[in-house]
Amino acid sequence: EKTSSRITNGSGKKEETPYGSSFVLRLPSLDPNLLHPIRLAFLYEYRAPTFGILSSMLSPSSSLLFERRDYLTYMVFTLDLDQRAVTTILSVTGLPFDLFEVIPLPAPVGGALLVGGNELIHIDQAGKANGVGVNVFAKQCTSFGLVDQSELEMRLEGCLIEQLSIQSGEMIIILQTGELAILSFNMDGRSVSGLSVRRVSNDAGGSVISTRASTLSCLGPSTLFVGSEDADSVVLGWSRKSNQL
Repeated sequence: EKTSSRITNGSGKKEETPYGSSFVLRLPSLDPNLLHPIRLAFLYEYRAPTFGILSSMLSPSSSLLFERRDYLTYMVFTLDLDQRAVTTILSVTGLPFDLFEVIPLPAPVGGALLVGGNELIHIDQAGKANGVGVNVFAKQCTSFGLVDQSELEMRLEGCLIEQLSIQSGEMIIILQTGELAILSFNMDGRSVSGLSVRRVSNDAGGSVISTRASTLSCLGPSTLFVGSEDADSVVLGWSRKSNQL
């Protein structure tokens, strides 16, 4: 009687399975400061699996801003799957307390976009940071250097952000109200030198989304799917005419 051994979880030899065994890496073993992880995302343009983590040694709290602020940290680690080891690539400290999202960006912009309730901050592959504040609360909540666009009066809680144009790196922002805005990256060669945000006017389609979106996905060039739990979902197309969307 023949017996067959079942190979599970990549426990066999590499030539027998196209994957290796799973393993666990505890965040405090990567860095002792990773006590309160907020968001993790794998990044583009690295040969080995590489991810960025937004975290804090203290639990973020808006009620304690008068005695502590800007205590979030963004760290990037690269993972060696064969050695089961992690190497720290960069660390950016002193970030605003209200950051809640890490969005990886492909070339030509690269790096990651950190999203907060009052600001947007880009961190490139060298750890260089550029940010923009989109309401009057940004300067009250953080001492981090931000370009002041408080006249936008935008609230980023619950917003959705997706790539609009890979060539230019532009991104579309859908606010909780359904209003649309465009995030642009000012490029100096291959390096980001600044961020700027502009609202999409009603004449250019800024009011086509009637309420909060629950999901946003790119379907292809110039086409986005906007899903909603409160209204009809839509497929949104866009075109450029004289630099106006």
